[in-house]
Amino acid sequence: MFNKRFKIIFYFKRLIFLIFLGFIFLNSHPVFSQTKDYKTFVVKDTSSLIYKLMMTRPDIFQRYIDSADQFEIQIIYTQINRDKHNNPSFTQYTYRVNDSVYFNPASLVKLPVLLMSLEKLNNLNIKKINKYTLMHFDSVHSCQLNISNDTNAPRGKPCVAHYIRQILLASNNQAYNRLYEFLGQQYINERLHTLGYNKACIIQKFMGCSYDENKYSPIIQFYNKKSISIYKQPMLYNEKNYFNPLDSVKKGNAYLDTTGTLVKAPKDFSRANNLPLQVVNDLFLYAIFPEAAPKEKQMNLTKSDHQFLMKYFAIYPRESGYKQFSDTSQYPDNLKKYFYYKRSERSITDDNLRILNIVGQAWGWLADCAYFVDFKNKREFLLTAVVYNVTDGIIDPAHYRTDTVGFPFLTSLGQLFYDYELARPHAYEPNLKKVRKVVCLKDKRKI
Repeated sequence: MFNKRFKIIFYFKRLIFLIFLGFIFLNSHPVFSQTKDYKTFVVKDTSSLIYKLMMTRPDIFQRYIDSADQFEIQIIYTQINRDKHNNPSFTQYTYRVNDSVYFNPASLVKLPVLLMSLEKLNNLNIKKINKYTLMHFDSVHSCQLNISNDTNAPRGKPCVAHYIRQILLASNNQAYNRLYEFLGQQYINERLHTLGYNKACIIQKFMGCSYDENKYSPIIQFYNKKSISIYKQPMLYNEKNYFNPLDSVKKGNAYLDTTGTLVKAPKDFSRANNLPLQVVNDLFLYAIFPEAAPKEKQMNLTKSDHQFLMKYFAIYPRESGYKQFSDTSQYPDNLKKYFYYKRSERSITDDNLRILNIVGQAWGWLADCAYFVDFKNKREFLLTAVVYNVTDGIIDPAHYRTDTVGFPFLTSLGQLFYDYELARPHAYEPNLKKVRKVVCLKDKRKI
């Protein structure tokens, strides 16, 4: 009798929750505009939907809403609606998004760098040079490395493809450093600006280099399987001086420097990378849906590039088939899946839900940018968010509250929007067969 009453109460509460979500949906039709070649609806007043959704679970989100300034929360939610021909359109909702408020993007900068690396290879238009072509790095300046071998690569040799795999599977910093060097600091920032991302600034590798050392790139050679050089990129040097577009940005009242010393002064980010959340979101959206990009933001990527990216955005390290990622204690399924899954959920068994994403974590900030796709329930959406985990002004990993603030917030946020999408009416259910095929596509090129 007790169990029956408990079930009735549970399902009644669930029904009330779904009715409330329906009420939010019916009262949250956005005001939007649409350009001729841009399928994303640009919503003008967007914070209310996200706020109302979070307020359906005050037991989880009330403390975040009350302390949104302290936690520096920013959220972008993108609805995807398909027409009868399965063509997608996008409606973006935002909460506290502000490109004048600094957050350190950490590994999120790997997204534009890996996209530009694929594009640069295509733009070279040199026969037999592609993302699988073997590479060699010749150090010519301080804070550089001589690299001719990569013990983790399939044939023990570095290439752009495997660097991207390492980034998307495990957010590998050394892989990012090599792609940064391939592009060069000047190329990276000029390309960001031609794409219209004027507040974006990527001027740092992740290896403790000085401001000037980051300006240099080593000599890079591409060669064939017979070790014959087929292209040589000379040393690159950026004569321009790039700084954080937000000018003088200082955070906290103390920080732990690269030597492990606690410096009792604010951390200065004026010479640090900057990548606004909206830029991250849009780059990711166009990587997943290249047809959605307006002409001025399109990148020269091939169908093969798109399939390659989709696969490695989606799969778990153990699914790659590479020995480097076979140790699930070091590379659990949730290693870089901050949304939806708890930190205790190290093994993910549900193949119907895939979260294609890229994450960032450094200097107290925690961020995730993701495309959710549920093949069973036929649902899809994008979610991007950042949260700050320093509450006492001391920027030191020992003081970060990622386990009690950041991770619980992103996990709950992913679950909230997933439940909302399950309940939200869709005029046409998406046909996700092509997406599933690409996500499950075998990588036939092992070098």
